[in-house]
Amino acid sequence: MAKKTIDDIKVSGKKVLVRCDFNVPMKDGKITNDKRIVAALPTIKKLIADGGKVILCSHLGKPKNGPEEKFSLAPVAVRLSELLGQPVVFANDDTVVGENAKAAVAAMKDGDVVLLQNTRFRKEETKNVEEFSKELASLADCYVDDAFGSCHRAHCSTEGVTKFLSPCVAGYLIGKELAVMGKALENADRPFVAVLGGAKIEDKLNVINNLLEKVDTLIIGGGMAFTFLKAKGYEIGKSLLDETKIDYCKDMMAKAAEKGVQLLLPVDTVCIKDFPNPIDAPVDTVTVDADAIPADMEGCDIGPKSRELFAGAVKSAKTVVWNGPMGVFENPTLAAGTLAVAQAMADSDAVTIIGGGDSAAAVEQMGLGDKMTHISLSLIHISEPTSPLAAVLRWNTSKARRCPALRASTRSNFHGQDRPCQPQGRLCPAKIPALPRGHSMEKSPTESRKGVKGQLPLAESRGRASGRVWGKAPSPHFIYEVIGMRKAIIAGNWKMNKTPAEAAALVNDLKPLVKDASCDVVVCVPAVDIAAVKAAAEGSNIHVGAENVHWAASGAYTGELSAEMLVAAGVEYVIIGHSERRQYFGETDQTVNKRVLAAVAAGLKVILCVGEMKDVREAGATDGLVDYQTIMALNGLTAEQVADVVIAYEPVWAIGTGLTATDEQANETIGVIRKAVARKYGQECADKVRIQYGGSMNPKNVKGLMAQPEIDGGLIGGASLKAPDFSLVVNYDK
Repeated sequence: MAKKTIDDIKVSGKKVLVRCDFNVPMKDGKITNDKRIVAALPTIKKLIADGGKVILCSHLGKPKNGPEEKFSLAPVAVRLSELLGQPVVFANDDTVVGENAKAAVAAMKDGDVVLLQNTRFRKEETKNVEEFSKELASLADCYVDDAFGSCHRAHCSTEGVTKFLSPCVAGYLIGKELAVMGKALENADRPFVAVLGGAKIEDKLNVINNLLEKVDTLIIGGGMAFTFLKAKGYEIGKSLLDETKIDYCKDMMAKAAEKGVQLLLPVDTVCIKDFPNPIDAPVDTVTVDADAIPADMEGCDIGPKSRELFAGAVKSAKTVVWNGPMGVFENPTLAAGTLAVAQAMADSDAVTIIGGGDSAAAVEQMGLGDKMTHISLSLIHISEPTSPLAAVLRWNTSKARRCPALRASTRSNFHGQDRPCQPQGRLCPAKIPALPRGHSMEKSPTESRKGVKGQLPLAESRGRASGRVWGKAPSPHFIYEVIGMRKAIIAGNWKMNKTPAEAAALVNDLKPLVKDASCDVVVCVPAVDIAAVKAAAEGSNIHVGAENVHWAASGAYTGELSAEMLVAAGVEYVIIGHSERRQYFGETDQTVNKRVLAAVAAGLKVILCVGEMKDVREAGATDGLVDYQTIMALNGLTAEQVADVVIAYEPVWAIGTGLTATDEQANETIGVIRKAVARKYGQECADKVRIQYGGSMNPKNVKGLMAQPEIDGGLIGGASLKAPDFSLVVNYDK
């Protein structure tokens, strides 16, 4: 039966209680992974756009003794404010629905957002006590559940509150998860394999029972496997055991036999005597058969024979769903089993779905997340200027105060569109027609008054990065100070194409065609071509770049190149984090960051790639993702270093798919990236960073894209492999 969603209700002027899943990982009071917050953005933004008063609630962790500061949602409110670009009022009440919450809700206007304190600060939450459900309901007019990771639990904020509010509908995240899971579970391509791990059987009682109705093979690993082994009559030493579920395990094994489902349990296990403290500390292990676990030891990972057995079953599947690690994956010594399953899924041609929680964390930690079909956030539930200038102008307030016309004005059509007139040092992105990139602007007030209507007079000097402009607009006077100008950069990414001889020939063909380019021209070439391309480009305006770099200075990394090696070879630029590296070679945000740090330290100019897949775009989570990717990749750099980084936005969904990102879409997302840089490193730094468009820029679309104020160039794929095509892109302003 189809579920009602937020698309089926009108929320304008209404108070909407939204149950989210903000149960994010924390360390020292800081969020270490904000994916669950990002996943909630489409629903929240929809409600804001529709004029709702959005009241958010969630749990965080498992506070056992009432309110605890370490489980406060305050950091979530801060991060959510950043992602939404608007204030999120945090109602800090230990009672959740207290005076702060009531006052904050009473003061709400349409489009405002309030976040309540952790719902589990009230012990009634998990017991689904009616009194607390009524208190939550009293704040709102209707209810939206978008907490896919918690919606299966009968708690006050998920089930109880629905008795007192109407309508009650699902958010976009639940809709998306149900669609993906529904197809995977109800119409799965076979063989269909499910892998369950983790510590507690009770968390997966219904899951096991229901999966036996659907799958061809059920793999049981992790701590929960030992209760199954005990049910088979094995001695399991000090391993995890739920004695109350032994009979249940026997029933499940009998049901599997009855249904013809292959139920695989570990045949060997990695054992330890003492649990590591801290969890990632070195630990001594012994590997034994599953029926021979010593009495003084506990199993903490599947052994090599089990890894081979489980991986074989996974690789033979057409559909695989996985929830729960095979062992204590947080410890490197005890992570081999989890890695074996993850790698088998990554290597398979099957539809692969990760059912959230620790298994999602594991695949991301192991750099395999991009190779999975879908990563859920929860447990598996079976339920026409030719030469635009990208300049940033700041009001010159000292001059403005002497301009009566400016003081009297509130708006201007100086750039062909209305803009707020706020001469308070506020940054104002602007596009000035007919000014070549890289030109300075220096004219006296007298001279400027003789300027052409709608166009600022120019100085002829090139390469200047600052200066003042006094211009007379059609009406009234405007006085600007130029604080930064970004020179365009067009970079070719040759990928795995061209032999050294072919590469040299292409550069020789290209040189006369781009010699008068007003932008920086770069070709990023395969490693074997670097020497030939450097020689061919000698004395020209063509700069040479590489397509990847390793983070280590040296070592046992067969096939990799260090930053120092690239510098020694004469390379100036290097591409890092390209979508194809992420998709095909397991690149993660963490490895991207390590490569960026190494490259910058060696003096290379980085072209950093960020961008979203189709499902992210469709979920409305693009802004949150590119923001996150940008900040993660640049982590550890100074503002001065960041200013020299080139960022390339890749709408992966529009590359080679037949879909097209409009000029406006590209400009909007690049604007989001610039805002992310500004938030972390300051507006001055953000104004200097050049951001390219990397979504199949070519001679047909280059002019439209380069006319956009935020776009400072392009990262060119196929069009860079032919000199005539690439030259047309480079000479977009001719």
